[in-house]
Amino acid sequence: MSGRRSLGSRTDVAKLLNLASPATQLLLALFVITQVVLFLSTTGDVAKPWVSAIALALVIIAAVLITRPGPYPLEISHTLVAVAVVATSTALVSWQLSPTGWPGYASWHLGANTFLLLAIGLRGRSGWAWIGMASMTGITLIWTESTGQGLLAGVDLVDRQAGTLLIGTIFAIGLSRTARRIAEYNESESRNAAEQAALQAGSDERRNQITVLESEARPVLELIASPAILTPVQRSEFLILEATLRDNIRARTLSRAPLAAVAQDARRRGIDVLLLDDSETQTHSPDQEDHIANWVADHLNGLVEGTFTARVLPSGRSALASIVLESGGASRHFELNPSERMTT
Repeated sequence: MSGRRSLGSRTDVAKLLNLASPATQLLLALFVITQVVLFLSTTGDVAKPWVSAIALALVIIAAVLITRPGPYPLEISHTLVAVAVVATSTALVSWQLSPTGWPGYASWHLGANTFLLLAIGLRGRSGWAWIGMASMTGITLIWTESTGQGLLAGVDLVDRQAGTLLIGTIFAIGLSRTARRIAEYNESESRNAAEQAALQAGSDERRNQITVLESEARPVLELIASPAILTPVQRSEFLILEATLRDNIRARTLSRAPLAAVAQDARRRGIDVLLLDDSETQTHSPDQEDHIANWVADHLNGLVEGTFTARVLPSGRSALASIVLESGGASRHFELNPSERMTT
């Protein structure tokens, strides 16, 4: 009854229909005006015009309800209301028509109800649209048979409406498939864009690393390769540079200010600093990464001796990062919980 529910989670045919557009509102207004004009021009052809007026009001309310922007498929509550209006309006108007001769525009409700059923079908409820058509057809046949006109007279009244709904159903199926293809194409484009962005980010990162090596490591390597005699201070700075470059490779989250400078100062004081990052790529937000780096820097800053190991933990752990500090034969362990307030 509800059409392809799985499609509703991946496509939105309502976006293709653009129900909020001025064109849709104009179409609705023209529909209402047309039905009102048809009703007013045929009040003399029905037994009780006020009964037909009630049917007209119900049809207009249902038309407004099912052409409002909303989910795809159309809400089942709105669908049931529209189908009930089709059956009710058919029953109200049919027995007000003359049982002799062609009713003409006095049977305006047939075209109006077909419009409602077409809208239901386009909103992903083709099954319910045909149930509505069956109810309209059945009530019409009951009226023509009970008034001595015969079943063929009823068939002659509704056969064109059924043909119109058939064409509309075929169009709705095609529109649904088009929407699905568009959604699949957009998903593929988004996936390709994400892959290209990842490749570009990797390429940018490699260029950044090359730039760092060119600016920091190359002069040192040239100095080492030269016949110049290295001083103890230079050798110490080279070791610190090597450790910093290792941080850039194995601790990307922690290789940022102010921790990078704090780690260099700690190594100059003789502290064995080891920074590790076991988290997956883009596990933490930029704010979280800054918070982790600041937290590690706070513990490392001012430390005078020992071994300092900081690790960014994988996702799924109860803590974001951990620190193990070994000094004077004692070991201390710290963890950064996600609930701790971020420092700025």
